[in-house]
Formats: sequence, C-alpha cells, structure tokens
Amino acid sequence: MIYARYKFKYHTQSDDETFEEFYTDLKVLFNDCSYDHNIEDEMLNDHIVFDIKSKKVREKILEEGSELTLQKCTYIVRTNELSQN
Repeated sequence: MIYARYKFKYHTQSDDETFEEFYTDLKVLFNDCSYDHNIEDEMLNDHIVFDIKSKKVREKILEEGSELTLQKCTYIVRTNELSQN
C-alpha cells in the first residue's frame, strides 16, 4: 500500500500527456491506495492543482479559491486544453 501511495503522490502530468490521460491515471492510482473514498474528490482536486503541467491553468484554478470543486477544476483544465488545439 505504501508504494501505491508513493506512486499517487508523485505522479505528475508529463509534457506529452493529455489531461484526460493524467486524470484517468490519478483515479486508478487513488483506487490502488486504499484511501477512504470520502476524500477522493479533495485528493484528486489537490493533486491536479499541484501537478498539472500548465502554470497558466494552475493560476486560473487557484483563482476559484474556496469555491473550487473537482467538477470546476476539471472543467477549467479541459476547457483550456481544448482551446489550445
């Protein structure tokens, strides 16, 4: 279990990885950790903020402050990624 948590905590989005790939990997890694699922949204949200590759998107996410939810966070990242294509 500690190795699964290590992999989750240190997983970052690589330069050639889409957000969907990164997000899917995070969810799989989270499930391997045996964390309480009541904290899943909070943990995934935090992980996205800390480890997405785009500093610009990170700033947009942080502007949400205490209003940030996982749904808002993923929407902001997905919208930005689509606008880049």
